[in-house]
Amino acid sequence: MRHRRIVWLGLSVLGCQPDFDRPASRVDQLRVLAVVLDPPEAMPAGRVRAEVLVVGPAGRVIEPTPRWSLCVRRPELAAFNSVADACSLPSEGGLAFLGLGEALEFPVPSTACASFGSEAPPADGEGRLIRPVDPDATGGYYQPIRIDVAGAVAFGGPRISCALPRASADVVRAFRARYVPNRNPVMLPLEVGAKTTRGERLRVVVRLAEGSRERYVVYDSRDGTLVERTENLEARFFTTAGSFSSDAASGDGELASQLTVPDVSGRMTLWVVVRDERGGIAFQEANVEVE
Repeated sequence: MRHRRIVWLGLSVLGCQPDFDRPASRVDQLRVLAVVLDPPEAMPAGRVRAEVLVVGPAGRVIEPTPRWSLCVRRPELAAFNSVADACSLPSEGGLAFLGLGEALEFPVPSTACASFGSEAPPADGEGRLIRPVDPDATGGYYQPIRIDVAGAVAFGGPRISCALPRASADVVRAFRARYVPNRNPVMLPLEVGAKTTRGERLRVVVRLAEGSRERYVVYDSRDGTLVERTENLEARFFTTAGSFSSDAASGDGELASQLTVPDVSGRMTLWVVVRDERGGIAFQEANVEVE
C-alpha cells in the first residue's frame, strides 16, 4: 500500500505537478497555505474549529467552497506522519464527510487515540493484534482531516491528547500536573506599509505576542522521565509578486525575510504562516500597492 507523507500545516497539496523553477513563496495559482485548528490540541470527543487559508494570484480565495472530510483509516505503522491511500483516494472508503465552508467546527472522534494514538486498537478481521501508533518527536498524535478545493487536496489535523504509553503511575501524575495543551501562536500585524515603490526591498519581520513560544514536557520512554522543552517556530513567506530572499525562517531568534518588490505597478498580497512544532498555526496577510 502506498502512503503520502504530509506536513501538519495544510501545505501538502496532491494532484499538482511541482514546478522546481518557481519559488515556494510565489502564489501564481490556487494554493492551500494553512489549516488552522482552534484549539490545535484536543481530547477525544472534544470539539475543534478548523479554518483553511486558500489563496491565489488575486489574493485570498473564498470560492469554490472547500469540502472537509475526516480520515477514518489509519496508515501502516511504518508510514509515520502519513495518510493512507484510503484517505487520499476517496473511492477507498477511508473518509467521513464533515461539511463545506472556509471554516467549520467538528468533534474529534472518541476513538481517535485507538485509531491514531497510543491506545491499542481492536484486533483486525483475522484476529491479529495491532500495536498502537508511535508518537512524534514532541510526544504527539494527530487525527488527520482532508480538505478538497478546486481540484487541490490538502491535509491537516488536530493534535489529540492520548495516554502516555508504558509510563509508570508516578510519571503519569507528574505529566498531568505539568503538561499544558498546545495553543496557537499569536502573530501581530505585519508592518510592511500600505504603499511602496517599484524595485524596493522590504524587510518582513514576524512579530509574535508574548507566550507564543511555549514550554512543554515530553515523556522519554527510553528512561521513563519527563523532559522539558521550548517550542521551535517556523515562518513561511508567500507573495503574489516579487520574490523573498528566503522562503522560510526558523529557530529561537528573529523570524524574517527580505522581499524584493516587482518592477511593475499594482497591488501585491503577502502572507506569513507561522507553525510551532506541536501543530499550532497562525497567519497574517498584508496588501501593498506598488507605485
